[in-house]
Amino acid sequence: MGRVFESEKMRVIHKFSEVCPEGMKNSVAGAGKQLVKFMDKFCEKYIQNSSVLMIGTGFTKDQYYEWPDTLVKCGASSAEYLEVCEHYYEKWKEGKYRVTLGDVKDIRKIFPDNSFDVVLWTQGPEHISQHEMKQVFSDILHVAKRAVLFSCPYGSYYDKQGEVYRNVYEAHVQKDMTLDSFDGIEGYNIEVFGEKNKGDAAMYVWKEKLMVEKILVVGGAGYAGGRLVDCLRKFGHDVTVYDNLTYEQHYLKEISFIYGDVRDREKLLSILPAYDVVIWLAAIVGDGACAIDPFLTQSINEDSVKWLVDNYDKKIIFTSTCSVYGINNELIDESAGTNPISVYAKTKLEAEQYIVKNAKDYLIFRLGTLYGLGDEHSRIRLDLVVNVLSKKAALGEPLSVFGGEQWRPLLHVRDVASAIIYSLGENISGLYNLNSGNYTIKDIARTIQKIVPETQVEYKDVKFEDQRNYRVKCDAFLNKGWSPSYTLEDGITQMVETVRSGKIKNLDSVLYSNQQYLGKNYAPL
Repeated sequence: MGRVFESEKMRVIHKFSEVCPEGMKNSVAGAGKQLVKFMDKFCEKYIQNSSVLMIGTGFTKDQYYEWPDTLVKCGASSAEYLEVCEHYYEKWKEGKYRVTLGDVKDIRKIFPDNSFDVVLWTQGPEHISQHEMKQVFSDILHVAKRAVLFSCPYGSYYDKQGEVYRNVYEAHVQKDMTLDSFDGIEGYNIEVFGEKNKGDAAMYVWKEKLMVEKILVVGGAGYAGGRLVDCLRKFGHDVTVYDNLTYEQHYLKEISFIYGDVRDREKLLSILPAYDVVIWLAAIVGDGACAIDPFLTQSINEDSVKWLVDNYDKKIIFTSTCSVYGINNELIDESAGTNPISVYAKTKLEAEQYIVKNAKDYLIFRLGTLYGLGDEHSRIRLDLVVNVLSKKAALGEPLSVFGGEQWRPLLHVRDVASAIIYSLGENISGLYNLNSGNYTIKDIARTIQKIVPETQVEYKDVKFEDQRNYRVKCDAFLNKGWSPSYTLEDGITQMVETVRSGKIKNLDSVLYSNQQYLGKNYAPL
Protein backbone atom coordinates (compact mmCIF):
# COMPACT_ATOMS: atom_id res chain seq x y z
CA MET A 1 0.00 0.00 0.00
CA GLY A 2 1.44 3.33 -0.99
CA ARG A 3 1.30 6.27 1.34
CA VAL A 4 -0.52 9.17 -0.32
CA PHE A 5 -1.12 12.59 1.13
CA GLU A 6 -4.50 14.09 0.29
CA SER A 7 -5.21 17.78 0.70
CA GLU A 8 -7.48 18.82 3.52
CA LYS A 9 -9.93 21.68 3.42
CA MET A 10 -8.45 23.38 6.46
CA ARG A 11 -4.73 23.14 7.10
CA VAL A 12 -1.70 25.29 7.84
CA ILE A 13 0.67 25.80 4.92
CA HIS A 14 4.31 26.02 5.97
CA LYS A 15 7.45 27.30 4.33
CA PHE A 16 9.76 24.57 3.07
CA SER A 17 12.66 25.95 5.12
CA GLU A 18 10.56 25.77 8.31
CA VAL A 19 9.56 22.12 8.07
CA CYS A 20 12.28 20.30 6.10
CA PRO A 21 14.63 18.04 8.14
CA GLU A 22 17.94 19.48 9.29
CA GLY A 23 19.77 16.82 7.29
CA MET A 24 18.19 18.20 4.14
CA LYS A 25 19.30 21.73 4.95
CA ASN A 26 22.87 20.59 5.53
CA SER A 27 23.06 18.13 2.66
CA VAL A 28 26.02 18.41 0.33
CA ALA A 29 24.53 16.34 -2.46
CA GLY A 30 21.23 18.16 -2.21
CA ALA A 31 22.97 21.51 -2.71
CA GLY A 32 22.17 22.31 0.89
CA LYS A 33 21.09 25.78 1.81
CA GLN A 34 20.75 26.79 -1.82
CA LEU A 35 18.06 24.20 -2.44
CA VAL A 36 16.15 25.06 0.72
CA LYS A 37 16.22 28.75 -0.17
CA PHE A 38 14.83 28.21 -3.64
CA MET A 39 12.33 25.56 -2.56
CA ASP A 40 10.59 28.17 -0.41
CA LYS A 41 9.82 30.18 -3.52
CA PHE A 42 9.00 27.15 -5.64
CA CYS A 43 6.62 25.65 -3.06
CA GLU A 44 4.79 28.91 -2.55
CA LYS A 45 4.14 29.26 -6.26
CA TYR A 46 3.67 25.68 -7.46
CA ILE A 47 3.35 23.02 -4.74
CA GLN A 48 0.14 24.04 -3.01
CA ASN A 49 -2.71 21.67 -3.94
CA SER A 50 -0.44 19.96 -6.46
CA SER A 51 0.34 16.31 -7.11
CA VAL A 52 4.11 15.85 -7.10
CA LEU A 53 6.46 13.32 -8.66
CA MET A 54 10.02 13.25 -7.33
CA ILE A 55 12.76 11.68 -9.44
CA GLY A 56 15.74 10.09 -7.70
CA THR A 57 15.41 12.37 -4.70
CA GLY A 58 16.22 11.67 -1.15
CA PHE A 59 19.39 9.90 0.03
CA THR A 60 23.00 10.69 0.68
CA LYS A 61 24.93 7.84 2.27
CA ASP A 62 21.65 6.23 3.36
CA GLN A 63 20.43 9.32 5.20
CA TYR A 64 16.66 9.37 4.91
CA TYR A 65 15.01 12.58 3.78
CA GLU A 66 11.33 12.98 4.48
CA TRP A 67 10.49 14.76 1.24
CA PRO A 68 6.83 13.65 1.05
CA ASP A 69 6.05 14.78 4.60
CA THR A 70 7.81 18.06 3.95
CA LEU A 71 5.99 18.74 0.71
CA VAL A 72 2.55 17.97 2.10
CA LYS A 73 3.23 20.40 4.93
CA CYS A 74 4.01 22.93 2.17
CA GLY A 75 0.62 22.25 0.60
CA ALA A 76 1.11 19.33 -1.80
CA SER A 77 -1.93 17.11 -2.30
CA SER A 78 0.15 13.98 -2.98
CA ALA A 79 3.77 12.95 -3.41
CA GLU A 80 5.44 9.90 -4.92
CA TYR A 81 8.75 8.74 -6.36
CA LEU A 82 10.41 7.40 -9.46
CA GLU A 83 13.62 5.70 -8.32
CA VAL A 84 16.21 3.93 -10.47
CA CYS A 85 18.23 2.45 -7.60
CA GLU A 86 16.79 -0.73 -6.05
CA HIS A 87 18.40 0.01 -2.68
CA TYR A 88 16.74 3.40 -2.43
CA TYR A 89 13.54 1.97 -3.85
CA GLU A 90 13.37 -0.47 -0.93
CA LYS A 91 14.04 2.35 1.52
CA TRP A 92 11.12 4.33 0.15
CA LYS A 93 8.87 1.30 0.43
CA GLU A 94 9.92 0.83 4.04
CA GLY A 95 8.80 4.38 4.68
CA LYS A 96 5.32 3.53 3.32
CA TYR A 97 5.69 5.99 0.46
CA ARG A 98 4.36 5.46 -3.04
CA VAL A 99 7.34 4.65 -5.23
CA THR A 100 7.90 3.24 -8.72
CA LEU A 101 11.09 1.47 -9.72
CA GLY A 102 12.21 2.74 -13.11
CA ASP A 103 14.59 4.87 -15.13
CA VAL A 104 13.84 8.51 -15.90
CA LYS A 105 14.63 7.72 -19.54
CA ASP A 106 11.46 5.61 -19.58
CA ILE A 107 9.27 8.11 -17.77
CA ARG A 108 6.66 8.40 -20.55
CA LYS A 109 6.39 4.61 -20.69
CA ILE A 110 5.77 4.52 -16.95
CA PHE A 111 3.43 7.50 -16.55
CA PRO A 112 0.85 8.94 -18.95
CA ASP A 113 1.25 12.55 -20.08
CA ASN A 114 0.05 15.15 -17.56
CA SER A 115 0.08 12.61 -14.72
CA PHE A 116 1.40 15.11 -12.17
CA ASP A 117 1.01 18.81 -11.57
CA VAL A 118 4.69 19.18 -10.67
CA VAL A 119 7.83 17.12 -11.25
CA LEU A 120 10.95 17.62 -9.09
CA TRP A 121 14.18 16.32 -10.60
CA THR A 122 16.82 17.18 -8.05
CA GLN A 123 19.34 14.39 -8.45
CA GLY A 124 22.22 14.38 -10.92
CA PRO A 125 21.52 12.03 -13.87
CA GLU A 126 25.09 10.90 -14.47
CA HIS A 127 23.94 7.87 -16.46
CA ILE A 128 22.30 10.04 -19.14
CA SER A 129 24.42 10.96 -22.11
CA GLN A 130 24.58 14.40 -23.67
CA HIS A 131 22.56 13.48 -26.74
CA GLU A 132 19.86 11.89 -24.55
CA MET A 133 19.47 14.87 -22.25
CA LYS A 134 17.14 17.02 -24.30
CA GLN A 135 14.80 14.13 -25.07
CA VAL A 136 14.64 13.09 -21.41
CA PHE A 137 13.83 16.60 -20.30
CA SER A 138 11.20 16.91 -23.00
CA ASP A 139 9.62 13.66 -21.76
CA ILE A 140 9.53 14.97 -18.20
CA LEU A 141 7.79 18.11 -19.40
CA HIS A 142 5.10 15.96 -21.00
CA VAL A 143 4.45 14.16 -17.72
CA ALA A 144 4.14 17.43 -15.77
CA LYS A 145 0.98 19.53 -16.09
CA ARG A 146 2.30 22.74 -14.56
CA ALA A 147 5.95 22.90 -13.71
CA VAL A 148 9.30 21.16 -13.44
CA LEU A 149 12.02 21.99 -10.95
CA PHE A 150 15.36 20.84 -12.31
CA SER A 151 18.61 21.04 -10.37
CA CYS A 152 21.88 21.17 -12.28
CA PRO A 153 24.74 21.76 -9.81
CA TYR A 154 27.42 24.15 -10.97
CA GLY A 155 29.96 23.69 -8.18
CA SER A 156 31.76 20.72 -6.69
CA TYR A 157 30.74 18.38 -3.90
CA TYR A 158 33.09 17.98 -0.94
CA ASP A 159 33.72 15.14 1.50
CA LYS A 160 34.11 15.64 5.24
CA GLN A 161 37.79 16.44 4.86
CA GLY A 162 37.00 19.19 2.36
CA GLU A 163 38.37 17.28 -0.61
CA VAL A 164 36.52 17.47 -3.89
CA TYR A 165 35.18 14.02 -4.64
CA ARG A 166 33.04 14.94 -7.62
CA ASN A 167 33.33 17.93 -9.90
CA VAL A 168 29.70 18.53 -10.73
CA TYR A 169 30.46 21.26 -13.21
CA GLU A 170 32.35 18.77 -15.35
CA ALA A 171 29.87 15.95 -14.75
CA HIS A 172 26.83 17.97 -15.74
CA VAL A 173 27.60 21.13 -17.65
CA GLN A 174 29.87 19.33 -20.09
CA LYS A 175 26.85 17.18 -20.88
CA ASP A 176 25.21 20.34 -22.20
CA MET A 177 22.90 20.55 -19.18
CA THR A 178 22.71 24.31 -19.38
CA LEU A 179 20.01 26.65 -20.60
CA ASP A 180 21.16 25.86 -24.13
CA SER A 181 19.82 22.35 -23.58
CA PHE A 182 16.33 23.77 -23.57
CA ASP A 183 16.47 25.58 -26.90
CA GLY A 184 13.65 24.32 -29.04
CA ILE A 185 11.51 23.25 -26.08
CA GLU A 186 8.76 25.82 -26.52
CA GLY A 187 6.03 27.06 -24.23
CA TYR A 188 8.02 27.38 -21.01
CA ASN A 189 9.44 30.09 -18.81
CA ILE A 190 12.94 29.65 -17.42
CA GLU A 191 14.37 31.03 -14.20
CA VAL A 192 17.93 30.45 -13.05
CA PHE A 193 19.10 30.31 -9.45
CA GLY A 194 22.57 30.02 -8.04
CA GLU A 195 25.96 31.06 -9.36
CA LYS A 196 28.54 29.26 -11.41
CA ASN A 197 31.53 27.82 -9.53
CA LYS A 198 30.38 28.98 -6.09
CA GLY A 199 31.12 26.00 -3.86
CA ASP A 200 28.09 23.71 -3.67
CA ALA A 201 25.79 26.32 -5.23
CA ALA A 202 23.66 25.02 -8.05
CA MET A 203 21.77 26.22 -11.05
CA TYR A 204 18.09 25.66 -10.54
CA VAL A 205 15.69 25.98 -13.41
CA TRP A 206 11.93 25.94 -13.20
CA LYS A 207 9.84 25.75 -16.31
CA GLU A 208 6.19 26.55 -16.09
CA LYS A 209 3.92 25.49 -18.90
CA LEU A 210 2.25 28.58 -20.29
CA MET A 211 -1.41 28.50 -21.03
CA VAL A 212 -1.70 28.53 -24.82
CA GLU A 213 -3.64 31.69 -25.49
CA LYS A 214 -5.12 32.97 -28.71
CA ILE A 215 -3.53 36.36 -29.24
CA LEU A 216 -4.36 38.99 -31.83
CA VAL A 217 -1.45 41.35 -32.53
CA VAL A 218 -2.87 44.45 -34.18
CA GLY A 219 -0.07 46.15 -36.08
CA GLY A 220 2.04 43.00 -35.77
CA ALA A 221 3.80 43.48 -39.11
CA GLY A 222 5.58 46.62 -37.94
CA TYR A 223 8.89 47.50 -36.33
CA ALA A 224 8.04 46.29 -32.81
CA GLY A 225 5.60 43.61 -33.90
CA GLY A 226 8.03 41.50 -35.89
CA ARG A 227 10.11 40.32 -32.95
CA LEU A 228 7.06 40.09 -30.67
CA VAL A 229 5.19 37.77 -33.01
CA ASP A 230 8.23 35.49 -33.28
CA CYS A 231 8.53 35.31 -29.48
CA LEU A 232 4.83 34.67 -28.94
CA ARG A 233 4.94 31.80 -31.39
CA LYS A 234 8.10 30.40 -29.80
CA PHE A 235 6.37 30.36 -26.43
CA GLY A 236 3.54 28.28 -27.84
CA HIS A 237 0.79 30.87 -28.26
CA ASP A 238 -1.73 30.80 -31.07
CA VAL A 239 -0.94 34.11 -32.79
CA THR A 240 -2.70 36.06 -35.52
CA VAL A 241 -1.40 39.30 -37.02
CA TYR A 242 -3.93 41.98 -38.06
CA ASP A 243 -2.29 44.67 -40.18
CA ASN A 244 -2.89 46.87 -43.25
CA LEU A 245 0.80 46.66 -44.28
CA THR A 246 1.27 50.41 -44.38
CA TYR A 247 5.00 50.09 -45.00
CA GLU A 248 5.06 46.63 -46.56
CA GLN A 249 4.15 45.09 -49.91
CA HIS A 250 3.74 41.58 -48.51
CA TYR A 251 3.79 39.50 -45.31
CA LEU A 252 5.59 36.20 -45.75
CA LYS A 253 5.90 34.85 -42.22
CA GLU A 254 4.38 31.43 -41.68
CA ILE A 255 1.77 32.73 -39.29
CA SER A 256 -1.94 33.46 -39.35
CA PHE A 257 -2.55 36.85 -40.97
CA ILE A 258 -5.60 39.04 -41.50
CA TYR A 259 -5.29 42.04 -43.78
CA GLY A 260 -7.30 44.87 -42.30
CA ASP A 261 -7.46 48.46 -41.13
CA VAL A 262 -8.01 49.42 -37.48
CA ARG A 263 -10.86 51.67 -38.64
CA ASP A 264 -12.72 48.71 -40.14
CA ARG A 265 -15.06 48.21 -37.18
CA GLU A 266 -17.16 45.55 -38.86
CA LYS A 267 -14.21 43.29 -39.61
CA LEU A 268 -12.69 43.70 -36.15
CA LEU A 269 -16.01 43.09 -34.44
CA SER A 270 -16.36 39.77 -36.26
CA ILE A 271 -12.96 38.43 -35.11
CA LEU A 272 -12.28 39.91 -31.67
CA PRO A 273 -14.39 37.43 -29.64
CA ALA A 274 -12.13 34.56 -30.74
CA TYR A 275 -9.06 35.95 -28.93
CA ASP A 276 -7.99 35.82 -25.29
CA VAL A 277 -5.63 38.80 -25.57
CA VAL A 278 -5.34 41.74 -27.95
CA ILE A 279 -1.93 43.40 -28.24
CA TRP A 280 -2.49 46.78 -29.85
CA LEU A 281 0.67 48.08 -31.53
CA ALA A 282 -1.07 49.81 -34.44
CA ALA A 283 -0.42 53.54 -34.57
CA ILE A 284 1.03 56.38 -36.53
CA VAL A 285 4.32 56.77 -34.66
CA GLY A 286 6.47 59.84 -34.24
CA ASP A 287 5.86 63.56 -33.88
CA GLY A 288 6.58 64.42 -37.51
CA ALA A 289 4.52 61.56 -38.96
CA CYS A 290 1.52 62.40 -36.78
CA ALA A 291 1.65 66.10 -37.63
CA ILE A 292 1.06 65.37 -41.34
CA ASP A 293 -2.64 64.79 -40.77
CA PRO A 294 -3.75 65.27 -37.14
CA PHE A 295 -7.30 64.07 -37.90
CA LEU A 296 -6.03 60.84 -39.40
CA THR A 297 -3.69 60.44 -36.43
CA GLN A 298 -6.55 60.86 -33.98
CA SER A 299 -8.71 58.31 -35.77
CA ILE A 300 -5.94 55.67 -35.66
CA ASN A 301 -4.07 56.41 -32.45
CA GLU A 302 -7.01 57.43 -30.26
CA ASP A 303 -10.49 56.71 -31.67
CA SER A 304 -9.73 53.13 -32.73
CA VAL A 305 -8.38 52.31 -29.28
CA LYS A 306 -11.42 53.74 -27.54
CA TRP A 307 -13.61 51.65 -29.84
CA LEU A 308 -11.59 48.55 -28.89
CA VAL A 309 -12.16 49.17 -25.19
CA ASP A 310 -15.90 49.58 -25.74
CA ASN A 311 -16.16 46.37 -27.78
CA TYR A 312 -13.69 43.95 -26.21
CA ASP A 313 -13.85 42.76 -22.61
CA LYS A 314 -10.67 40.68 -22.27
CA LYS A 315 -7.00 41.57 -21.77
CA ILE A 316 -5.69 44.55 -23.75
CA ILE A 317 -1.96 45.23 -24.02
CA PHE A 318 -1.28 48.71 -25.35
CA THR A 319 1.99 50.41 -26.26
CA SER A 320 2.06 54.09 -25.41
CA THR A 321 5.06 56.41 -25.26
CA CYS A 322 7.20 58.28 -22.74
CA SER A 323 6.60 61.30 -24.96
CA VAL A 324 3.47 61.91 -22.87
CA TYR A 325 5.83 63.50 -20.31
CA GLY A 326 6.91 66.19 -22.79
CA ILE A 327 9.33 68.56 -21.09
CA ASN A 328 10.31 67.61 -17.56
CA ASN A 329 13.66 68.22 -15.91
CA GLU A 330 13.17 65.73 -13.08
CA LEU A 331 13.74 61.95 -12.95
CA ILE A 332 10.12 60.86 -13.11
CA ASP A 333 8.04 57.75 -12.56
CA GLU A 334 4.48 56.83 -13.56
CA SER A 335 3.00 59.14 -10.93
CA ALA A 336 4.49 62.25 -12.57
CA GLY A 337 2.25 64.70 -14.34
CA THR A 338 1.98 64.41 -18.12
CA ASN A 339 2.79 67.25 -20.49
CA PRO A 340 2.30 66.13 -24.11
CA ILE A 341 3.55 68.68 -26.64
CA SER A 342 2.79 66.86 -29.91
CA VAL A 343 -0.19 65.30 -31.64
CA TYR A 344 1.50 61.94 -31.27
CA ALA A 345 1.86 62.24 -27.49
CA LYS A 346 -1.60 63.77 -27.01
CA THR A 347 -3.41 60.99 -28.90
CA LYS A 348 -1.45 58.29 -27.12
CA LEU A 349 -2.25 59.84 -23.74
CA GLU A 350 -5.94 60.11 -24.57
CA ALA A 351 -5.99 56.46 -25.58
CA GLU A 352 -4.22 55.19 -22.48
CA GLN A 353 -6.39 57.28 -20.16
CA TYR A 354 -9.52 55.80 -21.73
CA ILE A 355 -8.10 52.29 -21.28
CA VAL A 356 -7.29 52.89 -17.62
CA LYS A 357 -10.75 54.25 -16.93
CA ASN A 358 -12.83 51.73 -18.88
CA ALA A 359 -10.96 48.49 -19.71
CA LYS A 360 -11.57 45.41 -17.56
CA ASP A 361 -8.00 44.13 -17.79
CA TYR A 362 -5.12 46.04 -19.33
CA LEU A 363 -1.38 46.46 -19.52
CA ILE A 364 0.07 49.72 -20.82
CA PHE A 365 3.74 50.35 -21.51
CA ARG A 366 5.03 53.88 -21.92
CA LEU A 367 7.96 53.03 -24.16
CA GLY A 368 11.23 54.89 -24.34
CA THR A 369 12.64 55.83 -27.73
CA LEU A 370 13.31 52.58 -29.56
CA TYR A 371 16.46 51.59 -31.38
CA GLY A 372 18.18 48.56 -32.90
CA LEU A 373 17.03 45.77 -35.19
CA GLY A 374 13.85 43.79 -34.63
CA ASP A 375 13.36 40.58 -36.59
CA GLU A 376 14.56 39.42 -40.01
CA HIS A 377 11.41 40.38 -41.91
CA SER A 378 10.09 43.69 -40.63
CA ARG A 379 11.09 47.10 -41.90
CA ILE A 380 14.17 48.74 -40.40
CA ARG A 381 13.64 52.24 -39.07
CA LEU A 382 16.29 54.82 -39.87
CA ASP A 383 14.44 57.78 -38.39
CA LEU A 384 15.16 56.99 -34.73
CA VAL A 385 17.93 58.94 -33.05
CA VAL A 386 20.23 56.00 -32.21
CA ASN A 387 19.69 54.28 -35.55
CA VAL A 388 20.15 57.35 -37.71
CA LEU A 389 23.34 58.43 -35.91
CA SER A 390 24.69 54.87 -36.09
CA LYS A 391 23.97 54.77 -39.81
CA LYS A 392 25.88 58.00 -40.35
CA ALA A 393 28.86 56.71 -38.35
CA ALA A 394 28.89 53.45 -40.33
CA LEU A 395 29.03 55.47 -43.56
CA GLY A 396 31.87 57.64 -42.28
CA GLU A 397 29.70 60.76 -42.08
CA PRO A 398 30.11 63.29 -39.26
CA LEU A 399 27.41 63.41 -36.58
CA SER A 400 25.72 66.76 -36.04
CA VAL A 401 24.48 67.17 -32.49
CA PHE A 402 22.26 70.20 -31.89
CA GLY A 403 22.37 71.20 -28.24
CA GLY A 404 22.90 67.65 -27.09
CA GLU A 405 21.79 68.03 -23.47
CA GLN A 406 18.27 66.72 -24.14
CA TRP A 407 17.51 63.54 -22.22
CA ARG A 408 15.85 60.51 -23.75
CA PRO A 409 14.84 57.19 -22.17
CA LEU A 410 15.96 54.50 -24.62
CA LEU A 411 14.87 50.92 -25.21
CA HIS A 412 15.96 48.24 -27.67
CA VAL A 413 13.05 47.18 -29.87
CA ARG A 414 13.60 43.53 -28.96
CA ASP A 415 13.10 44.32 -25.28
CA VAL A 416 9.56 45.44 -26.07
CA ALA A 417 8.85 41.85 -27.05
CA SER A 418 10.57 40.38 -24.00
CA ALA A 419 8.64 42.67 -21.63
CA ILE A 420 5.30 41.69 -23.17
CA ILE A 421 6.18 37.98 -23.10
CA TYR A 422 7.24 38.27 -19.47
CA SER A 423 4.03 40.09 -18.58
CA LEU A 424 1.89 37.39 -20.15
CA GLY A 425 3.71 34.70 -18.21
CA GLU A 426 3.36 36.58 -14.93
CA ASN A 427 -0.15 37.91 -15.66
CA ILE A 428 0.91 41.51 -15.00
CA SER A 429 -1.56 44.36 -15.40
CA GLY A 430 -1.29 48.11 -14.94
CA LEU A 431 0.61 51.03 -16.44
CA TYR A 432 4.41 51.05 -16.54
CA ASN A 433 7.30 53.03 -17.95
CA LEU A 434 9.68 50.86 -19.95
CA ASN A 435 13.26 51.71 -20.85
CA SER A 436 16.80 50.43 -20.35
CA GLY A 437 18.40 53.74 -19.43
CA ASN A 438 18.35 57.52 -19.85
CA TYR A 439 20.86 59.19 -22.17
CA THR A 440 21.54 62.65 -23.49
CA ILE A 441 22.03 63.03 -27.22
CA LYS A 442 25.69 63.72 -26.44
CA ASP A 443 25.87 60.42 -24.55
CA ILE A 444 24.59 58.60 -27.62
CA ALA A 445 27.17 60.27 -29.88
CA ARG A 446 30.01 59.44 -27.47
CA THR A 447 28.91 55.82 -27.23
CA ILE A 448 28.92 55.60 -31.01
CA GLN A 449 32.47 56.98 -31.03
CA LYS A 450 33.56 54.14 -28.74
CA ILE A 451 32.28 51.62 -31.25
CA VAL A 452 33.32 53.54 -34.37
CA PRO A 453 36.36 55.49 -33.09
CA GLU A 454 36.94 57.38 -36.34
CA THR A 455 33.54 59.07 -36.08
CA GLN A 456 33.64 62.87 -36.05
CA VAL A 457 31.03 64.67 -33.93
CA GLU A 458 30.07 68.28 -34.58
CA TYR A 459 28.41 69.86 -31.54
CA LYS A 460 26.26 72.83 -32.47
CA ASP A 461 24.95 75.24 -29.87
CA VAL A 462 21.63 75.55 -31.65
CA LYS A 463 18.21 74.56 -30.32
CA PHE A 464 16.86 71.49 -32.06
CA GLU A 465 13.22 71.59 -33.17
CA ASP A 466 12.38 68.56 -30.99
CA GLN A 467 12.05 70.17 -27.57
CA ARG A 468 11.27 66.97 -25.62
CA ASN A 469 13.44 66.48 -22.55
CA TYR A 470 12.70 63.86 -19.89
CA ARG A 471 14.36 61.20 -17.77
CA VAL A 472 12.18 58.28 -16.85
CA LYS A 473 12.32 55.63 -14.13
CA CYS A 474 10.95 52.15 -14.82
CA ASP A 475 11.55 50.69 -11.36
CA ALA A 476 7.90 49.70 -11.02
CA PHE A 477 8.20 47.16 -13.82
CA LEU A 478 11.76 46.12 -13.01
CA ASN A 479 10.53 45.23 -9.54
CA LYS A 480 8.20 42.69 -11.16
CA GLY A 481 11.29 40.67 -12.05
CA TRP A 482 11.89 41.70 -15.67
CA SER A 483 15.14 43.20 -16.93
CA PRO A 484 16.24 44.39 -20.39
CA SER A 485 18.47 42.10 -22.41
CA TYR A 486 20.03 44.63 -24.78
CA THR A 487 22.29 47.62 -24.19
CA LEU A 488 22.76 50.80 -26.17
CA GLU A 489 26.09 49.38 -27.36
CA ASP A 490 24.29 46.29 -28.67
CA GLY A 491 21.90 48.38 -30.74
CA ILE A 492 24.61 50.60 -32.16
CA THR A 493 26.74 47.59 -33.10
CA GLN A 494 23.76 45.94 -34.83
CA MET A 495 23.09 49.03 -36.93
CA VAL A 496 26.73 49.66 -37.83
CA GLU A 497 27.29 46.05 -38.90
CA THR A 498 24.05 45.97 -40.91
CA VAL A 499 24.83 49.20 -42.76
CA ARG A 500 28.39 48.17 -43.50
CA SER A 501 27.27 44.74 -44.73
CA GLY A 502 25.52 46.32 -47.70
CA LYS A 503 22.33 44.40 -46.97
CA ILE A 504 20.21 47.56 -47.25
CA LYS A 505 20.06 48.55 -50.92
CA ASN A 506 19.03 52.19 -50.56
CA LEU A 507 19.68 53.71 -47.16
CA ASP A 508 18.07 56.97 -48.26
CA SER A 509 14.74 55.39 -49.20
CA VAL A 510 11.73 57.16 -47.66
CA LEU A 511 10.50 53.68 -46.66
CA TYR A 512 12.73 53.76 -43.58
CA SER A 513 11.31 57.02 -42.25
CA ASN A 514 7.73 57.19 -40.94
CA GLN A 515 7.43 60.91 -41.61
CA GLN A 516 8.93 60.85 -45.10
CA TYR A 517 7.01 57.78 -46.22
CA LEU A 518 3.62 58.91 -44.91
CA GLY A 519 4.17 62.41 -46.24
CA LYS A 520 4.37 60.85 -49.68
CA ASN A 521 1.91 57.98 -49.33
CA TYR A 522 -0.49 58.54 -46.39
CA ALA A 523 -3.65 59.08 -48.49
CA PRO A 524 -4.37 55.35 -49.07
CA LEU A 525 -4.37 54.59 -45.33
